[in-house]
Amino acid sequence: MPTFTRGGLVEPDDYPGTSTATAEVSASTIDVTALMREVEAEVERKRKNGEYPPELMAAPDDDWDVDQLTPALAKIRHSSIVPMDMRLTSTRPGLGPAVTLVKRSMAWMLRWYTAELRRQSQEFAMQTSHSLDALATRVRDIEGSIVTSWQVDKELDYVAFENRFRGSEAVIEERQSAYVDYFRDGPGRVVDLGCGRGEFLTLLSRAGIEAYGVDQNPGMAAACRARGFEIKADDAIRHLENCQPASLGGVFCAQVLEHLAAPQVIRFFPAAARALKPGGVLIAETLNPQSLVLFAGPLYVDLGHMKPLHPLTLEYLAQAAGFSQVQMRYSSQPPTQASLERLSTDQGEPVDGRTELLNRNIDRLNSIIYGPLDFAVIARL
Repeated sequence: MPTFTRGGLVEPDDYPGTSTATAEVSASTIDVTALMREVEAEVERKRKNGEYPPELMAAPDDDWDVDQLTPALAKIRHSSIVPMDMRLTSTRPGLGPAVTLVKRSMAWMLRWYTAELRRQSQEFAMQTSHSLDALATRVRDIEGSIVTSWQVDKELDYVAFENRFRGSEAVIEERQSAYVDYFRDGPGRVVDLGCGRGEFLTLLSRAGIEAYGVDQNPGMAAACRARGFEIKADDAIRHLENCQPASLGGVFCAQVLEHLAAPQVIRFFPAAARALKPGGVLIAETLNPQSLVLFAGPLYVDLGHMKPLHPLTLEYLAQAAGFSQVQMRYSSQPPTQASLERLSTDQGEPVDGRTELLNRNIDRLNSIIYGPLDFAVIARL
């Protein structure tokens, strides 16, 4: 098979000494635009035939275009790959030293030519790497939009939904008020990721703590802006990753992580650690899967929930991301009337061993079934 060099096609017989490991690439020119049109036409055909579910076809709202890859792919097409056999020794009996000397002499005389070949190979590798990086980023964004609650968030009126199921703003403010003190005297302003209706932004504002919100839901963002808050319409993880290093004094997100796919949860903690200043604090509140009553109600009410996340998992991810101080705070205890009742005895009568044992088991069941519905990871660098 012919190899492709900057000068054109070269038959193997023209260079009998070329290594068989030489990389071979097609001499034909690839029309990337035409290829993408064929792919798009095939996708459209399958979509019309019902072979793809609607959520698979939902595209992220960004301005990415395949033409961004064209320059890099063009450089790859025209880069020359002519690897040479650089073995400069010989094992031939008797003639080995002479052959080695000849090889080394020729390598020295042709060093100007081999240097150019190495440069071309490096250029090819670099452009390939850049192209693959761009493709990987695009695939990651598409994957995130498909496997997370992005489509649910887009289609569902989340403002009305939260008003129905989340609880009143006064109730949420009361629940989240305990987190405010963690951000007092912080090294910079606080970002509320997935700020929703703006309850925590309200609490921070009252406390005189500078903050802004991030929410990708247009209805939520509009409602917060109407209240005078600075809001950025963006994906929470992407926003953190685009923040300047050590630019934030605090990161807060409540009831957000359970909406993300596992790869995004993994990315969340390193992104937060990178964006925080020394002394900054991260608070991430989410559902508590150690409370079994969660699975009978809150978890499945919200269509955007992916899965609950275990406290031990989030503790590990925070520590692995570089947070040296990590603690858990549990909240939202179910009402006591929902718990199993302990056995009672007449006042003054001694409690026998069986009653005491049964009550201990009831207490254990209550702690497992009716434990706190939420927990928060509180982490400092």
